[in-house]
Amino acid sequence: MRPGPLAKGLAVAYALVDAGVIVAPAIAVRATGARVGIEGEYDVDLLMASLAIGIVHGVIAWRRLVDEERAAERAVDVWLASIDALVVLAFCSTFLITGVLLGFTDIHALLAARGAPVVVLWTGVAIVAVVLAELTGHLVYRWLEPEHPVQHHHLLEVLVGEEDLDEADRPDASEETGARPPLSSTAGDEVARDAVPAGGPDAVSPPRPPA
Repeated sequence: MRPGPLAKGLAVAYALVDAGVIVAPAIAVRATGARVGIEGEYDVDLLMASLAIGIVHGVIAWRRLVDEERAAERAVDVWLASIDALVVLAFCSTFLITGVLLGFTDIHALLAARGAPVVVLWTGVAIVAVVLAELTGHLVYRWLEPEHPVQHHHLLEVLVGEEDLDEADRPDASEETGARPPLSSTAGDEVARDAVPAGGPDAVSPPRPPA
């Protein structure tokens, strides 16, 4: 199934939502600190780290969605897998970081005492959330579409579409099948002239009658 313009637009929207889910906790932390008049030391660092991870994973999620739409038989299976991945990402991005910060305060204090800022822990938890979301998306898709595995395309094919690529960039069909290319008209004329005797067609002697 080849995704159309609408499917590609929805894939871009999905990637933006995916990146926003990753960045949202850092924005909430910074907004809460500004509201109560407490500016954290690493608020900007948390925001920049989340933004970087969100952009990278947004591109990964967009390409995964487009590749799955090319391979899947039903588009609904692709979106079910993608929504499941987004739900896992949302839960892990919020509850996982909260659980780590509140449940492992001793470990966090030990890391801070050794010079590791909270942004390191924040980045690590965000990466874990991204990995869990990607695993969920791939596993759900393979469960729904076991007979249509994903074939990862080049980024150029994903951006402009396979049908819009320059014909010169594609391999020759004769090279793929091993067939010889057809003779040109000039080469065909030369072969025909070689087949005719030197005296012309009239120079061919007629067959002798039987004795």
